[in-house]
Amino acid sequence: MMELHLETLEEFETLFDGTSPEVTLGIFEGIREALEGGSEEADLFNITFDETDELYEISLGSEQWGNALETCLEKFEEFEMFDEAIDTFQLKKKFYDKYGFE
Repeated sequence: MMELHLETLEEFETLFDGTSPEVTLGIFEGIREALEGGSEEADLFNITFDETDELYEISLGSEQWGNALETCLEKFEEFEMFDEAIDTFQLKKKFYDKYGFE
């Protein structure tokens, strides 16, 4: 799970606009850990803000992993992170082998 500390809500919106390799990697890693650990929910991010003492958790249920992995694969290719793209392709195959989708 990736720990994120942000100063403002605007920073949160910018972070999740699809242009951050770190966020894409966090999604991939969270799904990988959950799939390998036998969990049905991937814990992706713990987010805190300067403006509040609260902790926000972002997770993703297994029914959404296929689409998320496809998006990660596309993003890693865009970012020219080809090792991560290969890892994502292989994880996507494991996911579909286990859940029988695609």
